[in-house]
Amino acid sequence: MCTNGQETAYLGVLISVAQIGIVLGPLIGGALTQYTTWRWCFYINLPIGGLVAVLLLFVDIPDRLAKANIKSTIEIIWKRLDLIGFGLFAPPAIQLLLALQWGGIHAKRTEQ
Repeated sequence: MCTNGQETAYLGVLISVAQIGIVLGPLIGGALTQYTTWRWCFYINLPIGGLVAVLLLFVDIPDRLAKANIKSTIEIIWKRLDLIGFGLFAPPAIQLLLALQWGGIHAKRTEQ
C-alpha cells in the first residue's frame, strides 16, 4: 500500500487531526451550549454521523481469521505468562492500592 516513510507520515497526520479534535471539540461544544441549546450539538453531529454511516457501507471488511483451538490457546498462555511473578506481585500491589484508597476512611487511627 505505502512505503515505510509514507506510513509514518500518514500516522502523524492522523494523530495530529485527532489531537486537534480533542482540543477543539469541547471548546466548540461549550460555545454551542452557552450561546444556543445543547440540541445544536445533536443537530450538527446527526448529518456527520449519517454521512459516516453511509461511507461505512462501502468499506470492504476482511474475512475473519480462523480461530485457534482453545487447547492450543491455553498452552500458549501457560508458556508466555509469568504466573509466578504475577502471583508474587499482584497481592502486594492490591494491598498498597487498598491502603491508599481506604486510608483514614474505613479504619481510622486512634491516637494513644
